Amino acid sequence: MLEVKHKRWLRLFALVAALVIAQVVWWNVVFMNSVHNIEVLRTEMLDYRNQLNLPIENTPESIAESAHKQRTMFLSESIFFMMLTCLAIYLLYRALKAEERSREIQKNFIEIVSHESKTPLTALKLRLESLRESSASAETKRETSLSLDEVRRLTSLFDKIMNLNRFERRAFSFEPISLADLVESVAHRVEPLLRAKAIQLETDLDPKTLVSGDADSLQNSIQSLVENSILYNDKPEKKIRISVQKDGNGTARLDIDDNGPGIPPQDSPFIFERFYRGRAGRRVPGTGLGLFTAKFIVEAHAGSLKLVPSGLGGTHFQIELPRRNV
Repeated sequence: MLEVKHKRWLRLFALVAALVIAQVVWWNVVFMNSVHNIEVLRTEMLDYRNQLNLPIENTPESIAESAHKQRTMFLSESIFFMMLTCLAIYLLYRALKAEERSREIQKNFIEIVSHESKTPLTALKLRLESLRESSASAETKRETSLSLDEVRRLTSLFDKIMNLNRFERRAFSFEPISLADLVESVAHRVEPLLRAKAIQLETDLDPKTLVSGDADSLQNSIQSLVENSILYNDKPEKKIRISVQKDGNGTARLDIDDNGPGIPPQDSPFIFERFYRGRAGRRVPGTGLGLFTAKFIVEAHAGSLKLVPSGLGGTHFQIELPRRNV
């Protein structure tokens, strides 16, 4: 990936340098022609004054010498300008190359740390779950459950950072996929959380609604939205409604609606910003990356993710993607 970007920058700067050199050469040609024409004209006027026996101020040698000085002056200035421009382009290229390399190292470091941290966290999670099951003390069970929540939160943070790091490289693999299948897969993954929160999930899925995209990344986007609807819902009777339908304008539409508290009007313009957490985020642990990553992925698939009025009185997210014909 870095080598491809490097070649792209190299071609770009080579093109800019070639254009600058070509422009300077063209200026030189035009100026030299102008100096030559003026020299010829002044020489002809000198011959004409000689024929009329008029006073002569210049000689052919002085005219040629003046033209030579003008050519030399402009040529030296053009070469100096061209050298400065090429040097500036080279220094800019080196600076951008160093920045690109630094960002690549940073992304690799983030991915390594996130990946390597998952193994000890998984082991810690298993040990805590085993301790909770085997302990007879209610206090130990409560503290172990709280510790497990923190482990899950930290694991989720590393997962989101690693996914965002990969998605920013736009390493997507596009293929025909069914949005209904993605929703069913997400529902299966969050089923324990749905049971724990006593949430009723309603689905209306058209299995023939196909899109072209990266299944893993789109599934992550859908799961982030569903998890938001689960975690922020504090109503006595919790409900989430998910539908997948075709639009008449050639798009596939996925709606995730809930009867939770909704998003305050003052927060709605900022919910898709990186690390932004509204007032509701104070009572629910999170990173502020879920909605940002979801919107980033959807837009990378030439789609849109937006907040629309809710039919259940809570939060209603709507995803629109270009539909793929069967």
